Amino acid sequence: MISSIAAASTWSEYYEAHKAIYLTIVQKRWALGTSSFAHHIHHPTVPDASGVVVRVINWAAYSQVTAASLSAFTKFFQELIEREPHRKGSRYFLFTRGESAPAKTAISDLTHAGIDVWLDDFESALAVPQQLGPLDSLNAFFGSDTDVLFVRRELATPAEIVADSFKAIRTAAQAAAKCATGSVIPQLLRNVLIDSCIVLTAFRCRVRPSEVAACLEPNAAVAARIAAERAAESCWEPEVQQYCDEVTAIAPPREEIYTVQPNDILSRVVRERYGLSFYQVWPLISVSNPGLDPDRIYPKQRISLPVIS
Repeated sequence: MISSIAAASTWSEYYEAHKAIYLTIVQKRWALGTSSFAHHIHHPTVPDASGVVVRVINWAAYSQVTAASLSAFTKFFQELIEREPHRKGSRYFLFTRGESAPAKTAISDLTHAGIDVWLDDFESALAVPQQLGPLDSLNAFFGSDTDVLFVRRELATPAEIVADSFKAIRTAAQAAAKCATGSVIPQLLRNVLIDSCIVLTAFRCRVRPSEVAACLEPNAAVAARIAAERAAESCWEPEVQQYCDEVTAIAPPREEIYTVQPNDILSRVVRERYGLSFYQVWPLISVSNPGLDPDRIYPKQRISLPVIS
């Protein structure tokens, strides 16, 4: 076992040293349970431009952004470029919470090494700014000089630590989303998409479904259904589907019954009710109406429509 990054003399030793750092950050410092390091630490990211699904972040680290920690990560990526030159030009994102002078220094160093790094804040990332929308995946660090994504609190359980952090992050992210005029995501969907990020993060951090449901009311069920859809598209493990089902069972979805009128077209009903395209809402409608054929609705048919707020 290599005791420090500086002591590593080979790529294998360097990777093992970083693995130990991640273990310390994720398991010991923030008490967030176990993590697999076979390939990457996986973590959910923001919705894509369609507002439906997205891949996952790889290389997500939770640490305070200090000069020392960023210097270590800078060295790591510089050696990565030397070992795998084809990665030059790859875009990475450094998400902070607040201004960070060390982050700007690290970006300068990484740019000189041939790595394209963008600096953004975590709340804006969750609010889905336009420049993040089309990406399939992100490579990101989360943190700040003065704050961290998961705030350590003595005498608190890991779930309580995470749940309290989710409340603060959710409030800040929703405020940023409301003001994000450049977002490609319709305003009505922004909050539930942010909440779906929190559902998937909670699954990774082993937060109890009951705490997620309480945190995300009144959108818990809708957020869980979107999270399940995103997880399936991103090839997450089957257990996440059960987790989302448990959240939905605890906080049943709010629905309104719509009675089909003569000459109704479901896509038009959706557009008039939500101001959204049919395909943005259909995944939620289909879950509430098993077997419903959107092209063959008939007068007096009763359809459950989700309430989104």
